[in-house]
Amino acid sequence: MQEKYLKSLVRSSMFFLISSILSALIITIFLYFELVSATTVNHLLYGAFITIAFITSITCARSVRTKGWLVGISVATIFIIFSLLYRLIGIEVGLGLGFLTRSGITLIVCLVGGMLGVNTIKS
Repeated sequence: MQEKYLKSLVRSSMFFLISSILSALIITIFLYFELVSATTVNHLLYGAFITIAFITSITCARSVRTKGWLVGISVATIFIIFSLLYRLIGIEVGLGLGFLTRSGITLIVCLVGGMLGVNTIKS
């Protein structure tokens, strides 16, 4: 059980990294060709982040097949750590109320995704 759980978390982390890079590339292309304004980029990035978190927690929970809430919390913790590293590197400065709000939303989305992933397994 534990080995399966760790394998699933590693796979989901790799999926998160690859998906984040691809979504950032797509958003950068949109910004370069002026398909979106510079003010909407932050919202697009966060929307892509939440969507990737939801999909990752569903796929991770489906492969573990038990304790969806625990899988959701684990995936959310990984995502919040990546987000914290992103901010601490210096790309976005400050860890205020906005960061806490986004972390809470990420936690809720991953919990729901983990529970849905476990409960939508076809027998």
